[in-house]
Formats: sequence, structure tokens, C-alpha cells
Amino acid sequence: MLKFGENWRLTVEITPRLPGTRGICMSKYKGLKSSWFLIVLFLGIGIFMLGNSGKSLFTRAFSQPVTLDELDYSGEIEGTYVRTTVYGIYGAYSETVSSKTNSVKAREYVIDAGDYHYISLKARSGDLKKADALMEASFDYLDGKIDSDALEPYQFEITGTIQPLSSKSLQYYHEFFDWYQLDDEVKESILPYYVEIGEVAGMDNGTMWGLFAIGVAATGLGMFFLYNSLTGYERAVRKFLKSAPDSRSEERVRDFLSHTQELHGLQIDRNFLFMLVGGAGYYLDLPDHVVWMYKRITSHRYNGIPTGKTYGVNIAFADHKQREITVKDEQQADEVIQALASYCPRAIAGYSKDLDNLYQKNYNQFLELRYNQTGQS
Repeated sequence: MLKFGENWRLTVEITPRLPGTRGICMSKYKGLKSSWFLIVLFLGIGIFMLGNSGKSLFTRAFSQPVTLDELDYSGEIEGTYVRTTVYGIYGAYSETVSSKTNSVKAREYVIDAGDYHYISLKARSGDLKKADALMEASFDYLDGKIDSDALEPYQFEITGTIQPLSSKSLQYYHEFFDWYQLDDEVKESILPYYVEIGEVAGMDNGTMWGLFAIGVAATGLGMFFLYNSLTGYERAVRKFLKSAPDSRSEERVRDFLSHTQELHGLQIDRNFLFMLVGGAGYYLDLPDHVVWMYKRITSHRYNGIPTGKTYGVNIAFADHKQREITVKDEQQADEVIQALASYCPRAIAGYSKDLDNLYQKNYNQFLELRYNQTGQS
């Protein structure tokens, strides 16, 4: 036999503010006020991510890459988008090693930039194998052990943008060439720049698409919340009227919405119930369609430390769907519950695990409890 605790039916002594009477109605843009933070947050994240990935994406899509041989080294080359073949590697001068795995994460090499110039090539872990193979083959070629035909299979194409070397990398780069032993003319041929394999406008292909996808998703969510906040009010009304146009007068509904007192996101009288769902959406229905109502108090913790509570009132309707009104504190939740109880006397009030289990697994039996209500609250 199903058993309920003594407190499964809720009684509230706090008197709510004029439920169902004439007064200040709910604003059509209350959802916008409630959800502005999420709108700004998601749109901000989206625009930031799209902005960061956009430069790389735009460069790849609309800029014409050049080879290193085609560059005019007498002018500005920083930021130039290149697609070129690496024909040989003269050596490596720096590497980045993981402190956790002791494996090489990246290595910096010296390559031919064309027109008797040299530039740095940066390869990360996924490209190290082919770069090292070309470097070893280049050594063999320079030593006369293999010819150019044998070297060709090791050569590979890269894309990237030319970026200035950091001061630390530049120091190692110069040491590779015995910088201070060189004359000025030779120094001019050693370019203080690098090209990272696959990195365009400071971003590799995977990172660019990842940030772009996040940007699109975040912007979409922000636009969804904005659209829902601006249009949800009227859409809720239209949906309600469309569901039973013959029995529901639009004039009566509009009169109810325009003149009935709002109570913490709820408007209700004997004929209609209108609520702000989750702080952003809207829902319009009949009070008689409410089958269950209870308050929700959620405690939040961070690393075991209490950080606060959030409050809401869950309302289950005859369509077997639950919708929640978000409120500021427990007192407001109690006031909403009492207002609902005043106009939904047959609805079950209060929460228990047994009720929730019955609602989820045997809805028809749950409804029998409602139909057997005596109208007490």
C-alpha cells in the first residue's frame, strides 16, 4: 500500500498578495529582465569565440597564400599567409618538453626561406615525426649520402602565417647560427620569424573550428533566450487559444492578462493561469489542469562549502509535464503555493518520494488521488 508522510499535504499560513484580483499584471518583457544575464553571457562568449576564430577562418577562406620563395624580404612579412613546401631542414635549435611525461611537445627547426634567407619552422607533437625524418634525410643529402630524388619523398607542404619569434626562441635561434660571429649582410638573411605548421593567424585548424563551433553554439543560445524572452508572451497566448478556440474567448484571456495581479511570476484566477517558466518562458493554461504543485529548494555547494540556495515552485499539469516558477526565497515560494491552492483545490500539494514515484510510474493512479481530493488546502 502506498504510504505518505504526515507532511505530504502542504499548508501555508502566509497570505499572498491579492491572488486573482485586479492589480499590476505581468509585463510582456518580464522574461527579458529575468534572463538578461544569460543573454549577455552567451552572446558575449559567442562573439568573443567567433572573433578569435574568425581571423584565422577568414584568412584561410579569403586570403591567397604565397610560397616562401615568393616573399619580398625587403618589406613587411609578419602575418603573411603562406603555403609552401619544406624542401629541407638544416637542424633543430629548441624543443619544448612536457614536465609530466618527459615527451617532446614541440620543436623548432631552421629551414630555407628562399632567396638565400632562413626562417624558423615550429612543429608540434603530431608533426614531429615527419619533420625529424626530413631533417635526417637533409643531413644525408648535405653529406652526399643521398641525391635529391631520394630526399623528395621526405619533403612536405605546410600552411601557416609568419609570426615574430619570442625573445627566448630568438636567443636560441641566433645561437644556432653563431650570431655574433656573423657579418651584417649574413645577419640580414636570418629572419627573426617562424611559421608553425598548420597555424594560421595564431590558431591551428582544430582550435579554430573548435572555437568557431563554441562561438556559434553560444551565440545561438543567446539569440534563443533573447527571442524567447521577447516573443514568448504572445506565443504562449496564441498556443493556448489555438488549443481550444471555440471555448476560450481571446477577449477574456486578454482581460485576464491585462488586469490580474501578478504574484512572483504567477497570474491566476478562477478561469486562467499564466506563469513565467524558468525565468524566461511563459505558459498559459486553465487552473483545473493543475494536478500537482510543490516548492523546490536546492542547496548549492562548491568543494563542499555551501554557496547558497535557489527556490522554485514546480507545477505539474494534466499534460504530464512539469513547469517551474523561479522565486527569490522560500516565503515567495509559499505565497505562490497558497495562491495556486486557492484556485486549484483539487491539485495535490507538497512533495514526497512516494508521490514522485507514483507520478513517474503510475500516472493514472496519481490522478485518482487528485480526483478524490475534497478541496482542502
